[in-house]
Amino acid sequence: LAVFILLERPEGRTIQGDHVMMAKIEDMIKSYIALKTALSFVTGLLVAIALEACNVKMGIIFGFLSFLLNFIPSVGSMIAIVLPIPIIVLDDNVSSVTMAIGLPSAVQAYVGNVLEPAVFGSSLNITAMAVLLGLVFFGALWGLPGAVLSVPLLGAIKIVLHHTDHPIAKYFLMMIREDASIP
Repeated sequence: LAVFILLERPEGRTIQGDHVMMAKIEDMIKSYIALKTALSFVTGLLVAIALEACNVKMGIIFGFLSFLLNFIPSVGSMIAIVLPIPIIVLDDNVSSVTMAIGLPSAVQAYVGNVLEPAVFGSSLNITAMAVLLGLVFFGALWGLPGAVLSVPLLGAIKIVLHHTDHPIAKYFLMMIREDASIP
């Protein structure tokens, strides 16, 4: 549904006018969606390759599900790891059960816990700790939708804090920003 909505929207910016802060938020969200899609594609591709190498039936489908579920932080990766386990365990043609479970788990763990916080932190200029705490906070506040939207919300908060001239805003900006020289 979101893809159809994005395809139907008119060319140009979503927010019209001279709203510098809103334009920066829109650019940040576009960057986040592009990065998340690229990292999810890499995750799905590596999981599919690992499962196909171990002769798991429907390995490509589980790779595609890993791609889709990677958009849900933390929980999606766990679901993507658990989904192929019954087929892996019950199929006698799987070359190595340990490798068929271990390789996708290692891919999901590395991408979700190391690569994504580092990439999003550097591209959005937010510390990895702020990304993880934002995930916990917004996940606790709004559940799964809060977890999915945690990084874009944190990026929008950072942009709003940057354009707010108040000592408390500057303090919180200092706490979540990776590099103080980059706005």
